[in-house]
Amino acid sequence: MKRIVLLIATLTFFETTNYAQTVTDIEGNVYNTVTIGTQVWMKENLKVSHYTNGDPIPEVKDSLAWVIQTKGAWCNNENKPANGIIYGKLYNWHAANDLRGIAPKGWHVPSDAEWKTLEMYVGMLASTANLENYRGTKEANALKKADTTTYWTLACCPTPGLSKNKGTNSSGFTALGAGYRIYFNAGGSYTSFQKPTGNAQFWTSTSPGDSTSWLKHLCVYHEDIFRAHWPKVNGSSIRLIRDSPATLNEVKPTFEIIMFPNPATDKLSISISKSKDITLKIYNTIGICVLQKDLKNDTTEIDIRSLSNGFYIAKFTSPEVTLEKKLFKE
Repeated sequence: MKRIVLLIATLTFFETTNYAQTVTDIEGNVYNTVTIGTQVWMKENLKVSHYTNGDPIPEVKDSLAWVIQTKGAWCNNENKPANGIIYGKLYNWHAANDLRGIAPKGWHVPSDAEWKTLEMYVGMLASTANLENYRGTKEANALKKADTTTYWTLACCPTPGLSKNKGTNSSGFTALGAGYRIYFNAGGSYTSFQKPTGNAQFWTSTSPGDSTSWLKHLCVYHEDIFRAHWPKVNGSSIRLIRDSPATLNEVKPTFEIIMFPNPATDKLSISISKSKDITLKIYNTIGICVLQKDLKNDTTEIDIRSLSNGFYIAKFTSPEVTLEKKLFKE
């Protein structure tokens, strides 16, 4: 039986870009991190096979079993453990966004908006970041490890007029060509796995509410970054981002707050164990308050249809205490 070790996550913010730190997951895997602009990212893909409460995430090797999953699952590319060690595991979207959490404390799966913040920091225009398919200029090169001999080598899907390009990794993000897992299509040109060194794909937490989620894709043939809705059953890498400063310094309350449902869609209900004057502020992933509400009753229903899908921090403040909770809108 695999031993689960206590979570250790000690990080300090520095103003210096690319100041390396480390964070450790529930299994003891240690990840280097990098500061890119106002964000702190892991420099490596996630490798964990347990949720943060210790529950196992099932490994699913069979392609037919993989494509029918409606709950979290992981695999190594080509089902080879050596690939998992080098490139991290591949997960379906359900594992990436399970309420039990897949990220160490203080970290989370980034939203589409947080990815756009990263892309714009390395040079993409705001108007371009909202587009789909390949967009931008050389932003992918800023994220890819500077290599065409080991981690970015595979001539997997050659395109006329394009040749393999070498990343610069000027951001320090250090993306490797981890490959991905797609639907099972025995009669088509694709196998279940797109093996390593040709592409990298990263889940976001942002879903339009159907069977897809926004995903970011890097290719050995492209200097720009691909953005598209991707089926949640497919297998992609997870690259975690640190919670924004709005999530720090939580203080224990003297009363209980229940926020439900979570994930939420149109309505969010707040139940308070004692009647108190409390202000609720909901922050997006870059620390901007997007909704504010005064709570004076034991139970309050809030309309959140104006919020985009993704990850938020709900901050409850009374004269005596502050409490912060994670909120997922889908």
